[in-house]
Amino acid sequence: MNKTQIINYLKNKGVYTETDHILVDELIANLEIAQMAKADIMENGIKPEGKMMQNPSLHTYNSALKNITTITTKLSLTVQEKTKIKTESKLDDDIENLLDE
Repeated sequence: MNKTQIINYLKNKGVYTETDHILVDELIANLEIAQMAKADIMENGIKPEGKMMQNPSLHTYNSALKNITTITTKLSLTVQEKTKIKTESKLDDDIENLLDE
């Protein structure tokens, strides 16, 4: 789902304010960050071979998920509404999983 679709959804719901565009931008950015971090974790593991420390992407991923949860709450999106957005936009599986977490 792109920015315009999310904004239109919020407007139709009657909860959009002019300042929400900032939150929508942050939601999209955090979804992308979480997706990239998850891909790195899947490729390199939680603790990359030969390394003493955890993969830094693990922290990035967890932070992005917390941000996503906070932003969706600020945008007044319930679990059912997040599901509706996902269904209507047919997001790829990775982003759908991120919203579910």
